[in-house]
Amino acid sequence: MKLEDVFRTRTAARLLDLLLASPDRVYTQAMLVSRLGLDKRTVRDAVNRLAALGALDVDARFGMKLVSLDTESALGRALQVFYRSLSDIRQQQTHVNGREQ
Repeated sequence: MKLEDVFRTRTAARLLDLLLASPDRVYTQAMLVSRLGLDKRTVRDAVNRLAALGALDVDARFGMKLVSLDTESALGRALQVFYRSLSDIRQQQTHVNGREQ
């Protein structure tokens, strides 16, 4: 798998950024649309594609889509490590620059 497979669109990157910030949180698809400020279809397409890759868990049993990061999948775990590493780099850069960015 390549990074472009996961981060194919800006929507996918924004969606993952939101989910990785709180990996145990569950969102409805409507909540994601609202939080991201994007069209319902755009979010739905990104959710479906990322779920097919194994990054997201989607539960539609209760008449609405519940979406969360799949923290048990290999891709979900790898994304969490990647996200934490990026956060560490940002903190190091902030410390080196001596200011908050």
